Amino acid sequence: MDKVNLDGQNLIFLSPDDVSSILETKSFEGFSLFHYDILAQALQEYREYTGVEIALMGARGRYQLICFVRVSGERYRVHIEDVICEHCDKRGGISGTPGVWDLYLFCEDPHAVHSNAMALPVKKCIHCSGLLSRRHKIWFEHEQSS
Repeated sequence: MDKVNLDGQNLIFLSPDDVSSILETKSFEGFSLFHYDILAQALQEYREYTGVEIALMGARGRYQLICFVRVSGERYRVHIEDVICEHCDKRGGISGTPGVWDLYLFCEDPHAVHSNAMALPVKKCIHCSGLLSRRHKIWFEHEQSS
C-alpha cells in the first residue's frame, strides 16, 4: 500500500496483495468495511484491468474507491467503462473518462484538477476512428497491453 496526498486528497493506493487481503478478510487496516459487498465487486473487476491503479479515500472502514490511470506518466482519476462509440454504436473496450465530477469532490481545488484532466487529448474509436468526445475518453486498456 502506498499512502499519497494527491491534489490535496489523502489516498491509499492498493497493491495487488492489498486487494487480495481485503477480498479475503473483508476488512482493511483492522476495520470491517462499510458496504463491503459493493466495494468487493468493484475491487474484483478493476484489479483485472491492465493499467488501472486502485486507490481508497476515507478512514475507519468507510472508504470510497477511486480508479486512476497514467497518461504521459501522470496519474488521472477516471471512471472505468466499456465505451459505446457515439458515431458507430460499437463497443470499444475498457476505457477511462475523467469527466465524472464525483471523482474530484474532495480535491483541494476540484475545478482545476478536473480541468487539467479534461484538457487531455480524446481517444478515437477503434472501429470507425471517430473521436469519443461525448464521454471524453483519455485511456484504453487495449493500448496498455499492446
